[in-house]
Formats: sequence, C-alpha cells, structure tokens
Amino acid sequence: MLDKIRKMLGVKDLPEEVTPLYRGARNEREALVLLKEARRRDESRRRRAMADLEELDRAEEELLEEGKGDITDARKLMLARRVKEIRWKMQELNNRIENIYNKRLKVLNEHVASLEVEEVGPVRVILGQFGQTRSRISNILADINYFHVRLKEGQRWRYVAPDGHNVTWLAVDRGGLQLQEGERVYWEQIAVFGDSAGVIEAQAEGDTSFVLGSARRHRHPLAHEEHSVDTGLSTIAQGEAEVPRIAPRLRVQGSR
Repeated sequence: MLDKIRKMLGVKDLPEEVTPLYRGARNEREALVLLKEARRRDESRRRRAMADLEELDRAEEELLEEGKGDITDARKLMLARRVKEIRWKMQELNNRIENIYNKRLKVLNEHVASLEVEEVGPVRVILGQFGQTRSRISNILADINYFHVRLKEGQRWRYVAPDGHNVTWLAVDRGGLQLQEGERVYWEQIAVFGDSAGVIEAQAEGDTSFVLGSARRHRHPLAHEEHSVDTGLSTIAQGEAEVPRIAPRLRVQGSR
C-alpha cells in the first residue's frame, strides 16, 4: 500500500505523520477513512488545547490584577510564582499547538485532499474539468485544467483542450509516452505544446504516470525572480515588500 500511495502522489517518501495510517490500510478508501479520523482527533485535541490556553490567559490576568492591589509581600511572591507557572504552561501549550497539532493537521489535510480527487478512468482531475467530471477544488482562477494520468503498458489516451486553451504541457514521472507525431517523452521530461490546438494523443510505453495541464496563455508578459512570478519587476518588489508586514498576522492565524 505504501508503494502504491507513493506512486499515486508522485513522491519518493511519505511524511512520518501519515506513514502508519497508510501502512494500516488495505486500499485507498480505507486510507482516506483513517486519515479523516486522525484529522478529527487532532482537531479535537487542538480545540481543547486552545480552550486551555484561553483559560490560563484569563487566570494570568486575574492574578496580575490582584497583584496591583494592597497585598502582603508574601502574597505578591506567591502570585509571581503562580504567574510564572501559568506562563510556562502557556508556552508549552503554544509549542504543542504549533509544532504538533498544526504541523500534523497540515499534512493530514494535504493527504485527505489528494485522496479525495475526482477520478474518471485513468484520469485524476486535480483542477478544472475532464468530460463531465469536475475537480472538487473550485476556489481558483478559471481556464486551467490539471490532471494526473496513469496508463498501463500500451494503453492509449486522448485529450482535447477546451476552447480558448492555447497552451498544453505534460511531465512524466514514471514510464514513457509516445505522442501522435512519433515524439517520445520519458521519466522526468517535460513537453510543452505552445500555441497548439490542445489535442494530445499518447500511448504508454510501460506503466506510465504523468501530469498534464492546459490553459489560456497569459495575456501579459511575465517577470521572474527567484521566488516570484508577476507581470513586472515593480509588482514583484511591491509584493515582496508586503511580506514582513503580513507575515506576523498570518502566523497568528495559522495557529488558530
């Protein structure tokens, strides 16, 4: 099962958070059930930890408020020790939420989404639509199809891009493909069909796995930097300048 999942997801190694779950499943359906159950447990644990954190925060505020009053030195010392203890517990909870629950939930969510991809024949519809089958991911820009296709030795497959799609590409991660004009694309190779009508006919050479995408060519020239692509260098600089401002808020949101 582990080898099957690795091939399906196109990865060499699986995260330690999900490996035991896949090992305990007999098929993809059972794996999805186990992943969802693990996600439910971690979401419940995170909610309890967040509730404990809020309770500790209220207790700290009460102790600090009491410390402002007219109390003895012995009482102040006791309150200080109590506040220190509460802050240590809050730090421990924050670390658990961030480094265990949030990290594990991110991995679980990614793998649940991967196994919930709609399938039709050899095609997993990651984005867009293939025939009557539409991707479950809907909150993205339109005019892009992105599929994961798995073919057996000698199996033929044909793709016709929707009207308006004028660029098509594919990348092979296992096996090889013979295309309609006799060209061949093998493992770790990419083929780009620029300004094509979007008709791709392929035959598998060995058991083959590849991704294919088609889209409407972007109407603006694109500028590239090491970590960014945008319509110009000025917009890249503007976007990168925003990172330090919004990063703290995103980290806080990610811990909720």
